[in-house]
Amino acid sequence: MMYILGEDKNAIIQITSALGESFYIKDATFTLTQDGVISLSGPCQIDRQRQLLYAQLAPAAPGRYQLEFTYLIGTETFKVRYEVIVRC
Repeated sequence: MMYILGEDKNAIIQITSALGESFYIKDATFTLTQDGVISLSGPCQIDRQRQLLYAQLAPAAPGRYQLEFTYLIGTETFKVRYEVIVRC
């Protein structure tokens, strides 16, 4: 994911079942870290009809970040990670 310093926008991911089964996302959060230090974190907005997770991001400094989504389906916890690059 690419950002330009000063942008404040949603990072959006879609969750799908590898088996084509229906599911319900109970809860979801995100963390944005740079060099192991948390820059932003909070709850995700969840669109349960389209199985989308939204994280509002406004990175404060240029550099490379790691964005991690954590979400709960049934009794299982899942995590997904993405690289976020912020340029001047």
